[in-house]
Amino acid sequence: MESLQTETIRSSAFLSQPEVSLRRGTLSFDPSLHFQQREVWDCDAQFIVLVCGAGWGKTWLASRWLVKGALETGQMTQWIAPNYGVGQIGWEEMGKFITPQLGRPRLSERTWELVNGRVQIKSVDDPDAGRGRHIPRRVIEEASLMPEAVYNVIRPRVMSSKGNLMFLFTPKGKGHWTHNIYLKGLPPEHPDYVPSESRYPEWRTFHFPLTARLPHIPVKQLEDAKKDMFELAYRQEVLAEFISEGGAVFTEIRSHCGAELGEPEKGRRYVVGADIAQLQDFTVIYVEDDLRRIRARERFQHLPYPVIEERIAEMSFKFGRAPIVVDDTGLGKPVYDALMDNPRAGEIIGYTISAKSKHQLITGLISAFQDPKFLIPQEDRELIYELEIFEYMMTDLGNMRFSAPKHKHDDCVTALALADHGYRQRLATGGVELFWL
Repeated sequence: MESLQTETIRSSAFLSQPEVSLRRGTLSFDPSLHFQQREVWDCDAQFIVLVCGAGWGKTWLASRWLVKGALETGQMTQWIAPNYGVGQIGWEEMGKFITPQLGRPRLSERTWELVNGRVQIKSVDDPDAGRGRHIPRRVIEEASLMPEAVYNVIRPRVMSSKGNLMFLFTPKGKGHWTHNIYLKGLPPEHPDYVPSESRYPEWRTFHFPLTARLPHIPVKQLEDAKKDMFELAYRQEVLAEFISEGGAVFTEIRSHCGAELGEPEKGRRYVVGADIAQLQDFTVIYVEDDLRRIRARERFQHLPYPVIEERIAEMSFKFGRAPIVVDDTGLGKPVYDALMDNPRAGEIIGYTISAKSKHQLITGLISAFQDPKFLIPQEDRELIYELEIFEYMMTDLGNMRFSAPKHKHDDCVTALALADHGYRQRLATGGVELFWL
């Protein structure tokens, strides 16, 4: 430190590089912060819990807080992530503001060597993650994606070293262990404050939903998110609420049970959605009409592709050669190809199912359940059960993934989503002519 020359690195831009002053024997580090980040930055609690909506700037803030701790103490600080990939996000964020004058990376060790101190990136699959008695500051990134055992290993070391620990996460439900630490540091004026759980002076919890008051959050984007996202996801990911319902996707299912299965009505328009069986799954076919009601369904398994193709084609033919929306990838590809040449089938609309397109498909079905006209059959117990257990989860990179629970089926949900996709593409616009023979 005695050899440091006076140097200043400046940036006045919001959410840009910090101002760092290096003077003989002293260091100061003060980034540009929005008003909520400044409140966290100035907190001196030993344990800081930061619960925010996605996009608030948790990683941005915590990476600079960690670097500041290393510069001030000349010691190693530690960034702990649930896995290597998530840790890389913190690593790359530090690379945006750690200039050559301030430090340099050691890629093999995933460490930033600073002019005074260093920052180490660790993931919980590393057996040494969180260990070390003399670490003045630690950040646990995406704590809600980690097992509680990680916290149990790290907390005693923080207490013995009198260091600081910051938790970053978006809520994962009231049954998750992070809800317990969230309660510890809530101030009495917070609506979630519980006297018996929120009485730890060494803890401080900051709870920040996304708000248009933040300078980097456009009002229109918040409004669009509220319209486009299903309610539970919006409350959890944007408002940063702990949701009791967990990861349930579809709500108010029973209020949409009113469709009657039956024969086609001349003059009505229809569309077919078909999900092709994979291994132990079921092939499911739904027919939806132009009033957004399910009018017919089939569910079967262990049939050869030619039989599956014929049953889908016959359903289309029965309902006026209705358009067919079918998965055209993987095991669905042979059926899709055969249907293209089947004279009894209506227009064939291939839907390529990938992680991204499956998300879009289910999002469309979520929108359908917000339309009171959308009706499913009360007697379709398999569909209702699949809808009730269908869930979402956040991936390690923060993306939302829809699926059935492990070892459960979602064939009915997927076929229903394909049928309603056809409704939006062909029936809602009035762009299909049926052939009644």
